[in-house]
Amino acid sequence: MVHFKSCPRCKGDMHINTDMYGSYKECLMCGHMVNLREVAMAGTAVDERTAVKTQAVLKTKKRAA
Repeated sequence: MVHFKSCPRCKGDMHINTDMYGSYKECLMCGHMVNLREVAMAGTAVDERTAVKTQAVLKTKKRAA
């Protein structure tokens, strides 16, 4: 999913990606990264859909552990 003009550093477009460590948003222009797990735990949502999805993933991982 692409979030247009949402980079806090350069106002570039960011996309959501996931790796073995979790979900993150990365700017397509400058490479700035935002760890979505830290955003969800802090309670400050980058956007509502992202926060809800990230919190659901965290709950699922806690149950599995």
